[in-house]
Amino acid sequence: MSLLRLSGSSRAVARHTVVFKRAYSVPVAPAAAHTEAAKPNEWTAKRTAVQAHAAHTVGMWKKIFYYFCIPGLIGAAYYTKQVEDEHAAHMEHEKHEKHGQPEPQYAYMNKRQKPFPWGMNTLFFNPEVNKDMSAAEDPEDIPESSKSKINRLQARIAELEQALREKEAELATCECRRSIIPTSPQLEPLPTPAQSQAATSTTTGMCASPTILDSNPQTQIRSASWGGNPIDSLETDGLDIEATIGLAEVNGSLPAPIYSPPASSTLSTTTWPPNIPPPELLQHLVETVFTCVPLAARLIHRPTFTVNLRKPPDSVDFPHVTILHAICALASLYTPIVSHVNPIDFKRGQAIAVMVCAGVVNRGHYDGRCGPVDVARKIDTPDVKANDFDFASAHLQWCRVSGRVALRRGDALLQQVQACILVAFFHHSRGEFIKAILWTGHAARLTASFGLNAASGFEPLSRIPATLLYILPPVQKRGELGRNIFWTIYALERILNASNVWPLLFEDDNCSQILPCRLKDFEAGVFVPTQGRQCLLSHGMLTTHPHLATDSFTLYIKASALLGKVKTFNSRFRYRYTYGDQQLAAPTAGGAENPRCSSHRNVAAIDPRSTDEFKALDEMCHAFVASIPRQFKDPVGLDTGAKLDPTLYMAHMLPHMAIITLHDPHASVFSRQDESAVKLLKAARSILDCVYKVCGTTFDMIQLDHASSTAWFMAGVTLIRFLSASTIQKEEEEIAKLTQELSAVRFILGNLGDRTGIGIRHIQLLEVVYRIEMGIPAGDRQPGSDVPVAYSAVINEAS
Repeated sequence: MSLLRLSGSSRAVARHTVVFKRAYSVPVAPAAAHTEAAKPNEWTAKRTAVQAHAAHTVGMWKKIFYYFCIPGLIGAAYYTKQVEDEHAAHMEHEKHEKHGQPEPQYAYMNKRQKPFPWGMNTLFFNPEVNKDMSAAEDPEDIPESSKSKINRLQARIAELEQALREKEAELATCECRRSIIPTSPQLEPLPTPAQSQAATSTTTGMCASPTILDSNPQTQIRSASWGGNPIDSLETDGLDIEATIGLAEVNGSLPAPIYSPPASSTLSTTTWPPNIPPPELLQHLVETVFTCVPLAARLIHRPTFTVNLRKPPDSVDFPHVTILHAICALASLYTPIVSHVNPIDFKRGQAIAVMVCAGVVNRGHYDGRCGPVDVARKIDTPDVKANDFDFASAHLQWCRVSGRVALRRGDALLQQVQACILVAFFHHSRGEFIKAILWTGHAARLTASFGLNAASGFEPLSRIPATLLYILPPVQKRGELGRNIFWTIYALERILNASNVWPLLFEDDNCSQILPCRLKDFEAGVFVPTQGRQCLLSHGMLTTHPHLATDSFTLYIKASALLGKVKTFNSRFRYRYTYGDQQLAAPTAGGAENPRCSSHRNVAAIDPRSTDEFKALDEMCHAFVASIPRQFKDPVGLDTGAKLDPTLYMAHMLPHMAIITLHDPHASVFSRQDESAVKLLKAARSILDCVYKVCGTTFDMIQLDHASSTAWFMAGVTLIRFLSASTIQKEEEEIAKLTQELSAVRFILGNLGDRTGIGIRHIQLLEVVYRIEMGIPAGDRQPGSDVPVAYSAVINEAS
């Protein structure tokens, strides 16, 4: 048994031995082979190299983070904190300037219809600079449905109707005159100014009675049917108006009310002012003025005025009757709803007519002789009876009377100035230059007494407190409306006086007011900081135009200031040069200035063109034209497709008017080498280019600034001078060219004169200048016409 066990175990050992040999029996390599296998392979070497490079890169980025990123973040945070602190100080300064008034909240701002999952505010909400939108979660702020809104409004209307019935029942037993007033008849819907343009061409703007174009006779505006006087309707508080303001001789010549009340009267809780058109017609006239008069939106804040016009007439915010009468008179020039009964007759009792560039003064009646005629300097209009007043004239009379009473009481002073400017617009549009200048001067004197020409901080030196230097409170005169009123008068005075040599009331040295803001900011009520805004004495004011403070009205003001500088130079040159003003010293042959060796100098011995001031003005005119920003280069909008801007259109012609005024006294039109003659003709043709541009559009000429007629007239006078010289020198080609250009001027003046008086007046003055320059006798006229035969051939050649 033991033997058998031993043999069995031997076989098992042998079997296991064979298996071991199969698994581990490999060929044995030589000694050299064992040495090569001990070295690291290629994969291990690469892995080791990558690990070493990664350790080096990690160390480098750690150093960049610790030594560069962290200090950079600290520096950026410090710089950002300084900037934010400066911005916070600026915001606090603006709040102080606004006297703590909050920023306006408009309906389109901070609108959130659906809240975030965490609430109405964002994750970056800052209560110091962001509006807290969580207030919108209140039930009162949640938008209500349309149906509930309608129900609420209907309930409110029913409540107001019940209160009105109770009030009328209470007033039924009242016998006071204030509660019983005539109710104006209901008017038909009035056409808008755009819709009335076609109808205007079919009506005669200077003839026919002032009636509403309606078949219903009850809706007609009658000129004399209410036997009253506007003086009787004014509250005098015991004052003797006739004795205090000199209306004794006016009484009896004032017009009757423009509409008559119906036979029956109804009770009302409001009192409509006497002699003011019914609300529907008044609203139409107001919209007409804002639409058709270019500077009306600058002179009057349209949103505020429109809102105040809807308030009850006895409200303190309702517009003063003076400005309402002025608006009615001015709107009658543009709307066909009312027309005039008195045509404009410039030959009967006409005022002094001063012609530009020709030095001709035509006074009074023309007796047929060549040249100016000296007659009595009475410029009063013929006697007008009470029943001869038309719609505009009646409102002008009421405007004058109510304005005097308001000034005596100190009532609505700014509105009195606005009314004066509107009346000046009216007279200028009708070609009544003297009346326009007088009303502008009246407005300028009021503006100076109100302190609108002085900016805050530039008050005169005086022991009197600054709040007592002027009539108006500082709060009223420092607003944007006060600035717009002043600059409108400033520009209007210079443009109206461009055709005469009379001195200006507002000199640049006395005007420290800053320039106004843009029209869109003014109408939107946006606060525009006054820091950094330009004034007349700012460096580069005429050639530098800040983007956020420049629009067409700003360029209009700067161009009128340029025209005023030229006019002042021409007016003062002889006086200043005679008494030795060094700025007017002419250089000698050696190039040095003449010393002031005596107290008097011979004016005839100096050419103004050689003085430094003349050269500076000439360069200033051309520099202003070249500096007009790109977006304002095209006033007509032919290239950009925009609508014609009447204010910008006038701003483009004003510098050329200044060039004509500067060079006309010195130009030798017979010499084509004369520098002044070359610049004079170039300026006239630049104005003519503006004429061609506006004629290439469908824009209604009556909606232009009517001062454009003065620019066209100055260009026409210049062309007549050159036409006369070419006729003497027998230059046929130049004669044909100038004749065609003169026809274009006459055409544009005639287009404007079809519906305004200023175009007719300038055409008549142009005919007088042509007759004098061409040497045509006064008797050489067409039968039944005042136009000379030769001039008629010239102006009618184009047609």
